[in-house]
Formats: sequence, C-alpha cells, structure tokens
Amino acid sequence: KNVDAEVKLKEIYKLDKPEADDEFAKSIGLKSMDELKEKITENLKKEQEDSEKSRQERDMLELLANKTKFDEIPEALINDELDKMTHELEHSVEQQGGKFSDYLGSLGKSVEDLHAGWQDQAVLRVKVALVLREVANVEGIDVTDEDVSAEIEKQVGFYEGNDKMKEQVETEQYRGYMRHRMRNQEVIKMLREVMVKRA
Repeated sequence: KNVDAEVKLKEIYKLDKPEADDEFAKSIGLKSMDELKEKITENLKKEQEDSEKSRQERDMLELLANKTKFDEIPEALINDELDKMTHELEHSVEQQGGKFSDYLGSLGKSVEDLHAGWQDQAVLRVKVALVLREVANVEGIDVTDEDVSAEIEKQVGFYEGNDKMKEQVETEQYRGYMRHRMRNQEVIKMLREVMVKRA
C-alpha cells in the first residue's frame, strides 16, 4: 500500500574530503605528507609480513600435526576444543559490542550446528596442541612466572575502564591460559628457526 509520511529533517552533515598535504599530515601528528606516505608504506609492509608469517606458521603446524602418528584422540579432548572455539567466537562477538545469541540468530545456527562444522578443525587443533606440548617437554621450553605476570599486566592495561574484562584477565584460569599460550609461542619460535627457510 502507498503510505503518506511526514519527515522532519533536523540536521544535515556534509563530509569534506581533506586535501592530502602537509597541513593534513600535521593535523594527525606527523611533520609532512612525505612522512605520512612513509608511515603508510611501513604499515602495509608490516601487515604483509605478519600475514605471511601467520601463513607459514599455520602450514608448519598443520604439516607437523599431519606427519605425527597419534593414538586415537579421546572425544573429551575434541569436545573441550569445540567449547574453547565457541568461547573464542563468543568473546570476539562481545568485544565488538554484539550479543552471541543475536549472532547465532543471524546465522540461523545453534552452537551444536557450529560444532558439527568445526569437527575437522577441532581435531587438527588438538593434534597441534599435543605436538607443541611434546616439543616443549622434550626441549625443556617454559616461561617464567615473572614473564606471565608482565604479560597479564599488559593485558589489564588494554581493558582500562572495563572492570568485567579486567576481573577475567586477573583470574588463575586466565593466568594458566596465558602461560600455555606464551609457552606455545616460544615453541613455535624455535620450530620456525628449524623448519622455515629464509628466501
């Protein structure tokens, strides 16, 4: 049906595109347009390098997991990994200001549906975790309590003004997670030195 509607316009905004010149560069804290171009180039290069490093690490860990022989992996480990993946996704959605239930609704899926689609990924993640743990044990790789505390202090700083997240970061459970993550990073660093050839 056709509907007559009356709209009251309160404000109009116009977006002015700034001139790409030294004045613009100074307005964002740089000295000149040349410096801004250099910064953009550096950032793009770093993004490419980080992306390539992540790709290499993914390929390296997947190769190790697939080349390692495992006994049958307990279902409980896979279910734990699926729960962890769910919590990671939930945390990511909430960090962006959304509600996990709304996110699931927009996908038209339940948590069980997500788990069904994540099975292969969860098995791979469990295998990678077992390989990393074994390498850490064999090579005697660990992190100190001081290093873990320093990293947690850094994390607390990220959540200034968000008391709920600060409380979560300061729990013993999170401390254990952080120790595990930092140890894995040290193992991956060691494996990169052995396995990844520089071009």
